[in-house]
Amino acid sequence: MKRKILCSILIVVMLVSFTVSFTGCQKNTWPNKPINLVVSSSAGGGTDLGNRALAAALEKELGQKITVVNVPAGGGGAAANQVFSAPHDGYNLLGFFEGIFSFAVMNAHKSTTKDWEYFILGGTPGVLSVRADSPWNSVEDVIKAMKDKPGEIKLANSSVGCIWDIKAALLKEAAGLDYKFMPYQGSNPSILALLSGEVDVVITGVGEQAEFLEAKKLKPLAMIELEDHDVPGYKGVPSITKAVPAMKDVLPLDQTIGFAVPSDVPKEVLDKLDAAFKKAIQSEEVQKYAKTKFVRISGKSGADAKEIGKKMESIMSWILYDKKVAPKSPEEFGIARPKK
Repeated sequence: MKRKILCSILIVVMLVSFTVSFTGCQKNTWPNKPINLVVSSSAGGGTDLGNRALAAALEKELGQKITVVNVPAGGGGAAANQVFSAPHDGYNLLGFFEGIFSFAVMNAHKSTTKDWEYFILGGTPGVLSVRADSPWNSVEDVIKAMKDKPGEIKLANSSVGCIWDIKAALLKEAAGLDYKFMPYQGSNPSILALLSGEVDVVITGVGEQAEFLEAKKLKPLAMIELEDHDVPGYKGVPSITKAVPAMKDVLPLDQTIGFAVPSDVPKEVLDKLDAAFKKAIQSEEVQKYAKTKFVRISGKSGADAKEIGKKMESIMSWILYDKKVAPKSPEEFGIARPKK
């Protein structure tokens, strides 16, 4: 009898131990608490809106709240530092724009592509626009004004090193002109600066200008792309290559937005995040965002995204260094020149 009682007690103890152990494992399974998505630009721009659409979709897949925080300082470096300084456990994501690929040479953050795993949403085509009441009605008018008054025409895009800054710098060289660059912490502030009269010209993405183009508050003069494009409110906006044929040699160069995590995040976390990302890309939230903001979806992650990152890192780092914008040489970080 005592033997049976002892056996029963032992079985109960084993079951309780197993239950406690199993519950503990379940509790520690990622994610079991809210996730922070630290966006490296101000609210309202393409980087911010794209990441917010992704966050809404990822919440459903991961079953946890994702809090979006905007930290636009330092060309994205402040946000990167916040994420990189936190535990590399998957609870802190970096919402990035392509400036992440030139962090090292711009001295914005110590990291290079080897330090991040990327989840790329995509990007929107670039467009050069002026206010609706501007006397300029073609990109040729703008180019002439910049040549007639070198360094006086104020051009804005976003922070130094972003894709729009790179495209503006390439246009400057290809057309042999000069302008006064006015940096802002995101595309939306630069567009508002144009509308308020602080600047004369803006180069940002179609998606970021969409509502202002639709409302006829902005006048698009050229696509900073190889092809003509229709944009909200306007048909057949001409490619910059028609006015500046030399731009064919440096385009295409695409906007790249998405989110990233430090590369040493545990593999099981990366795998879950990757699976959730692949579903999020197909979600109603992201598809609606892409349609309304004219975003070409990439959906790249893993090795494919890393390869895109390395290519962009090479192109952007060397362009910025050759233009004497980047204070550090890409060679210092083992970044090879892009192949011709």
